[in-house]
This record gives sequence, C-alpha cells and structure tokens, in this order.
Amino acid sequence: MTTSNIVLDLIEAFRWSKTMFAAVELGIFDGKRPVDCKELVRLLDACVALGLLAFLTPITHSSPQTFQAGGIGISAQQTEHRPMPGAIGAFLIVGGLSMMVGGSRESPK
Repeated sequence: MTTSNIVLDLIEAFRWSKTMFAAVELGIFDGKRPVDCKELVRLLDACVALGLLAFLTPITHSSPQTFQAGGIGISAQQTEHRPMPGAIGAFLIVGGLSMMVGGSRESPK
C-alpha cells in the first residue's frame, strides 16, 4: 500500500466518522426528527451510502397519551413504528446517486 493510499484511507475514515457523529448528535439513530437541520437530506443520504441507515428502516413515532378524570391523571407514552414511504426512499436514492456522480468528477486544476 502506497503512502498516498494510506492518506486517502484516513481521509475517508474521517469523513465516515464525522457523518456518524453528526447523525448521533442529531438523534437520527434514536428516531428523533431534527427540525432545524438545513442539510438533513444530505446527512441521511450519506448515512445510507455508508450503510448506517437503510431505506426499509421503520420510522419511530412516539406520542404522550394523557387521561384526566376529576383530580386523577394517567399518562403513558405510545410508540408506533411505521415503514418509510416509498417516495422518501426514492428521493434518497436519487439524491445519493447525484451526490455520488457529482463527487466523482474531478475538479479543474
């Protein structure tokens, strides 16, 4: 393995780890939905391309349920797993392919 290959492997590993840590920080793997992330689609595409996420992974929805009767209140958390809509999967595939093609072009020197 040449020195340039070692350096390129280190750069690729750095990109993988930064993608994974960004997804962890935003709670992507916990089923949370960050609302203020401008580049969420790119991050999800990168996670799918790296094999960290799959298109068939169900989306988890949690909602609190509360019942009040008189002075007594009961609350519970309801969790539901829904499959990802096909349109979102198709959009992520097209986005990932366009990023792959765009990234494979050599920049002018």
